[in-house]
Amino acid sequence: MNNSQLKARMPSFFNLIRNAKIKILYLSDKQYSPWMLRISMLLAAVSILMLLFWPKFMMSANGVVDHGYLTLVMLANSAGFIHGIGYKPETFIWRVVFTPIFSWPILSYFFISTLNL
Repeated sequence: MNNSQLKARMPSFFNLIRNAKIKILYLSDKQYSPWMLRISMLLAAVSILMLLFWPKFMMSANGVVDHGYLTLVMLANSAGFIHGIGYKPETFIWRVVFTPIFSWPILSYFFISTLNL
């Protein structure tokens, strides 16, 4: 096998990126089931209510707030609300960010760490 045949068989880096982008767009274009929308809305609503009425959930024992973690939780809340109402952004990066793949693990970790399970 000569060099040109080998290059033809090996996908380039840009083709790999393009294929990954197409797969992510396919996943984000799929119609989510109603129970997934309800779970996203429920997780986001409960976590916002916890932060609004009991802000001590985000404080450590000495009263310090981890702002990086709080930023992630708030971004996951936004993603939960956006997905929960069924909105699908047009831009690729926002489709990736506002999916339950991003928000559910962060909000689940927030609940587990808050409730000390």
